[in-house]
Amino acid sequence: MEDADKTQAQLIEELQALRGEVAALCTKSAAENRAEGALYEKDLYLQSIYENSNRRLVDSQRAAKVGNYEWDLLTGEVSWSAEMHNIFEVDEDYVPTTEGFAEFVHPDDMYILSKESFQKALSDRHHEFEFRVIGARSQEVKSIHLWGKVDTNAEGTPIQIYGTLQDITARKAVELALRESEERYRLLVENASVCIHEIDLEGRLVSMNRTGLD
Repeated sequence: MEDADKTQAQLIEELQALRGEVAALCTKSAAENRAEGALYEKDLYLQSIYENSNRRLVDSQRAAKVGNYEWDLLTGEVSWSAEMHNIFEVDEDYVPTTEGFAEFVHPDDMYILSKESFQKALSDRHHEFEFRVIGARSQEVKSIHLWGKVDTNAEGTPIQIYGTLQDITARKAVELALRESEERYRLLVENASVCIHEIDLEGRLVSMNRTGLD
């Protein structure tokens, strides 16, 4: 039936039905927009959490002078955290490699790069080293503690090494100062012109300097 043949009531009825369809589409579109908005807000929230967590991790690593590293044994690719770059005093765009790492190691501590050390690390599945490196910019000698773990595949073949590296220069300086202080105290007591001795809680003689023994 042509539109001209329709009664006014039929046209009004069709118009109302059309309005209903449009309203339903608008409602659906609004609901979809709200859902998309909620997902977008959730993504922003999760991204904010990730960024804040990553920032806190970077800050804590900087405060403790601890960096982390990964070495893919299959591809040879090495990755460093930001603090690793700070410790070795290189720019953020520096691309770490196993060969490049050797350039930082103190000449007297190259043993950590030996084939024997590497094979032992693989067989033990974990390793710890204390050694020295030289900062790229300052040329400062730094004491380093490295901890590493080896991951293997289902067949037991090593596929990755990862771990942490910490700049312990300040701690080593304190330990050295303490040892030197203890040595000075020992020499002072040993060479004193008066008798100096130590007795435990049960009244037993623990130690006595040379003057007391003469």
